[in-house]
Amino acid sequence: MNLCYRNGVYLPVDEVTLPVTDLLVQRGIGVFDSIRTYGGRPFALREHLRRLERSAREAAMELPLSIEALEGVIRGGIARMGGDVTVRPYVTGGRVIENCRFPEPDLFVLFERTQAAPRERYEEGVSLLPIPFTRAYPSMKSADYMVPYISRLRAGGGDFECLYCPDGAVTESTAGNFFVVLDGGLVTAPVEDVLEGVTRGLILQLAREVSLPVEERPLRVEELARAREAFITGTVKEVTPVVRVGSRPIGEGRPGPVTKRLHRLLLDNLDRWLE
Repeated sequence: MNLCYRNGVYLPVDEVTLPVTDLLVQRGIGVFDSIRTYGGRPFALREHLRRLERSAREAAMELPLSIEALEGVIRGGIARMGGDVTVRPYVTGGRVIENCRFPEPDLFVLFERTQAAPRERYEEGVSLLPIPFTRAYPSMKSADYMVPYISRLRAGGGDFECLYCPDGAVTESTAGNFFVVLDGGLVTAPVEDVLEGVTRGLILQLAREVSLPVEERPLRVEELARAREAFITGTVKEVTPVVRVGSRPIGEGRPGPVTKRLHRLLLDNLDRWLE
């Protein structure tokens, strides 16, 4: 049974309500973050909560709880669930707007059983749908996913996620950071253009530790033709190989050795970031 924390109590998700006047419902105003556990221990919990706090402040909101109190809520939910859990704390706009600020934000935290990704996702890779848009305020983890979902729907829904490609640039996927293996090293968009993913940062750290060259710079669509490999990173997806962008295969059209090595390095080093 999945749980939700709201107003000081943990309840089954089906028993939790949100006012229809909340600005998350009426205007899509809200931010969130995603945290997962391994062996019941949360992965990079403090870093995710600091990012949630940054997202809220960029959205003209303050966390309704301190980071320390929210950490306690999350650990309490994990203990109640047992096993491995994906945790999503949401900060909503609440029901009041004052001069484009949201002085009474609301909070709820979802606890859902982690669903293991199908093995073929890592063995065969995924395809991404390029779209000519960018996320609004990319440094903020907004709850608004309308553009990529409708884009996939109109394209037939066959791709794993969208890839934002505004004005010929390549930035990030629907819910992950995008990397290519190019000229023997990693290239990924700078944090000025994308959400600063927690897993993104750890992959960059691991790559540097094994002396794999890394560039954080703007990436162009035309460079994908030269990429030998590509992958996306995220809390739940870890390191997911990308073998096609639109009609264009990446490299040989199958997961490559650098992607596999970095995924293995992440899994082998999880204990460094379990809290």
